[in-house]
Amino acid sequence: MVWVILFIPLALWLSVAFASQFSWATLAIVFVVILIFSLVEFIQLSRDHSRSKAPLMIMCLILASLVGSVIFR
Repeated sequence: MVWVILFIPLALWLSVAFASQFSWATLAIVFVVILIFSLVEFIQLSRDHSRSKAPLMIMCLILASLVGSVIFR
């Protein structure tokens, strides 16, 4: 679980350094792909409550960093 906390600065740095340079089409495609993976992970988590919630949290952090890169573009 500690690695999720360590991922936050990395996600912020990646959103500022790289994602802000992407075109709108690239950002949309990446956002849709991550959103689909998040929904699949959420469905799997709702079926099996013993699964770890860390991958879903990571997907949410990635989505938040992408939204942040669009806002601060």
